[in-house]
Amino acid sequence: MSHRQATASVTAYGRAAGRGVARLGRTVQRHIAQRGVHRPIETGPNLRTRVVAGVAAVATTAIIVLGAFALVAARHAAAPKAAAAAAGSGSGPLAPRGNEPAAPIDPVSPEPTASASATNPPPSATVPAPPAGTTPAAPAVPAAPAAPPAKPPAAAKVSPLTADYGITRSFASGFVTEVTVTNRSGTDQSWAVTVANAESAGVAVLRSWSTEVTTSGSVIVFSGPPLAPGGAQKFGYEATKKTPGPVRPSRCTISGAACAVSG
Repeated sequence: MSHRQATASVTAYGRAAGRGVARLGRTVQRHIAQRGVHRPIETGPNLRTRVVAGVAAVATTAIIVLGAFALVAARHAAAPKAAAAAAGSGSGPLAPRGNEPAAPIDPVSPEPTASASATNPPPSATVPAPPAGTTPAAPAVPAAPAAPPAKPPAAAKVSPLTADYGITRSFASGFVTEVTVTNRSGTDQSWAVTVANAESAGVAVLRSWSTEVTTSGSVIVFSGPPLAPGGAQKFGYEATKKTPGPVRPSRCTISGAACAVSG
């Protein structure tokens, strides 16, 4: 209880005691007025009861007032000692004064600490602004990747055999051809010359020499015995045709390699 509250309580108790005494006086005066001045006061049970009740009220009020005054005095006497004890002990919770119970101290839960990443955010990369009056250069456009180098043309197949195809004579209804096959390797080589003509030319072999002939549509295959290293073989054939001009083969190969065509 604070000093102000104690003072207010004592004042209230004093007022209550005053009202009790005044009430007792009024009761006595009223009783005298009812009985008359010259008549003796009756000592009946009602009067005794009222008097006893009034005295008890006054005594109770006086006891309460005296107790309140004693409590206030004790508070004032203990206040300097409590202040001195608090100053000597430094900061901390104050001890309870008098008979007051100590106020419970709420436990303080530790606040979660922010992580290092939250308290110390990484510095953001900033781009410096260009000086005033200057135009920032446009960002460089990456060059397009260079096109892969073109593949070199496939080298002609090198064959140990060569063939020279020549038209020796041509006339209105046909032609005569001579072919020379040469072995340029160091070993014996079997050979076959394949000649293809256009379907529209209508070429058909009439006769041949020094070779064997196999025909399949417009494709003619000539073959002979194996050639020794450095050896050569000549053969020829006569054929008819359906076109008036000279007929050159659309394809001529020996062992997969192209022939040398003339005439």
